[in-house]
Amino acid sequence: MILAAFRDNMMYFLSPSDLYSKHRSNTLQTVRLGGLVQKGSVIRDKNDKLLFVVTDQVQKVNVEYTGFIPSLFREGKGVVVIGQWIAQNNLLKATKILAKHDENYTPPEPA
Repeated sequence: MILAAFRDNMMYFLSPSDLYSKHRSNTLQTVRLGGLVQKGSVIRDKNDKLLFVVTDQVQKVNVEYTGFIPSLFREGKGVVVIGQWIAQNNLLKATKILAKHDENYTPPEPA
């Protein structure tokens, strides 16, 4: 019972390589894609859309997003993007961006 509850509450994501190997030609309702924001790929177009590339250093996925951008969103940093995978355009139309913080964070020393 505990394992079933744990499994239902876990949020998995696919890497760009997983997405290509399992869903290369399938358009999906919703997908969670995780990886790094490729350096030099972030562009904001004239319609205020954010365009960027998520990579796992092997494959790359183009992402299009309109909305709130987390303050931790940066090129070269980890990100999880939730949205619809449109295989024929090699595009993930994102509805949410979850920026990952540095895993090596240590709190400041107490005064």
